[in-house]
Amino acid sequence: MQIIAEIRGEKQLLADLNRKSNQFIMGVETALDETAKMTAIRMKTEAPMGTTGDLMRSIDVITSQPGLRVIGPGGGMGSRGSPLPKSYAIYVEEGANAHWSNVSDIANRMTVSSDEAFLIARAISRRCMLPVKFAEATFEQILPIFERVVESMVAKVVS
Repeated sequence: MQIIAEIRGEKQLLADLNRKSNQFIMGVETALDETAKMTAIRMKTEAPMGTTGDLMRSIDVITSQPGLRVIGPGGGMGSRGSPLPKSYAIYVEEGANAHWSNVSDIANRMTVSSDEAFLIARAISRRCMLPVKFAEATFEQILPIFERVVESMVAKVVS
């Protein structure tokens, strides 16, 4: 009789542990969703407006997989219908040395004549672009919020 009671107790314990594990996984996903949305909103406010505002508008949750959320420029279409490369953001975040930009890309993205695009490219070739740490600033602001969300979720699961 005692052996049957112990087996039932172990089954109940395993069922409880499995339930808590599922609650924990769901809690982690909820915490990731909440902080990813907050991060995207905050990053949009930190990103520089620039000439077109394309970088700011492109920021969103671009990947959502179990245990992973990726927030950043989505590489969508720019304000004038031209593609906005994902790599553009790193040059804003980290800065860039003076360099010669592609004149036709500038003309297409900014909807300007080739003469105006040439002048813009020439200006870029003469000046370094200083970094604007919009992503770094965002993550410094969001990290304490994320930690509180995770602590709250763990407290709910454990109780």
